[in-house]
Amino acid sequence: MLLVAPHVLPIEGATYSPGAIRVDGNRIVEIGDPSSLRSAAHGEEILELDRIVITPGFVNAHCHLELTALGPLTLAVSSSNVPFVDWIRTLIREKNALNTGKMAKGMRRGIGKLLDSGVTTVGDHISFDGDWKTIVDSPLKGILFGEVLGVLPEVCNDIYSTLRQIKQDIQTYGHTDIQTSRLSFHITPHSVHAVHPQTLEGIARGETGPFSIHLAESREEDDYFRKEAGPFIDLITERGIPPPHGRTTTIDFLLKMGFPLSELIAIHGNYFT
Repeated sequence: MLLVAPHVLPIEGATYSPGAIRVDGNRIVEIGDPSSLRSAAHGEEILELDRIVITPGFVNAHCHLELTALGPLTLAVSSSNVPFVDWIRTLIREKNALNTGKMAKGMRRGIGKLLDSGVTTVGDHISFDGDWKTIVDSPLKGILFGEVLGVLPEVCNDIYSTLRQIKQDIQTYGHTDIQTSRLSFHITPHSVHAVHPQTLEGIARGETGPFSIHLAESREEDDYFRKEAGPFIDLITERGIPPPHGRTTTIDFLLKMGFPLSELIAIHGNYFT
C-alpha cells in the first residue's frame, strides 16, 4: 500500500512535503516523494490522505499508568493551596486502596489515551505490586521502570528482591525474551529520599541503566536535603527513621556514591543548581 499525504516527517533525514510511505503488511519499507514512489508501484493500493501529517509516534518518557485509575487526584498538586507533602499522603492512601481490577482498568484507559494521542513509546513506572501484564500485553513499546522504595533497609531490600523476580517473570511471560520484545525492563530507585542508601548503592552496582529517578522535584524535598528540615522529615519519619544523607543535594549525594549519572533520566528536576 502507498500512503500519500501533504507532509511526511521521517525519524531521520529530510521532511517530504508532499510525501509518501510504502507499507508492506505492518512494516514501513520506503519513504519519499509521491512521484518517485508512484512510478515504482506495482499495482498496489494508493491511499490519498488529505490534510494529514504523517509523523513518527510520540514518546511519553515518564508515565505512571497504574495511577490512571485515580483520575483527577493526580492533577490536584497543580492547585497552589494543596501542600505537596499532603498531596503525596493522599496519593499513597488512594493508591493503596486500589484493587487489581481497578488498577488494570485504569491502565487500559491510560494506554488508550496514549495511543489515541499518537504516543507509541513510553517510559512507564511500575510498583512492585503493580499490574505489569496489562502494559506488556499492550501495543506500546519502550521501557518499564520497576521502582524501588523504602527508607527501612529490610522493606527496601524486599521490594528490590520482588522487582528482580518480576524482571524474570516478564522475561518468560508468553515465552518472549524481553530484550527482543517491544518493552525492556529496568529496576530503578524511585527517588533518593525514599530509598535506603545501602540499597541505592546496591542498585548502582548491580543494575544496568537507564535509571529513571525523581530528583529535586519540590521545594520540600530540596529543604530536606540541604537543610535537613521541613515537612519531608515528617513524611519520611512516618515510614521509618530518615536515612542519613547529610546536608547536600540529590545530585551531589548520587555523585559521592558513584552513581552512573550518564545512565540517568532525571525526572522533574525543578530545583537543580
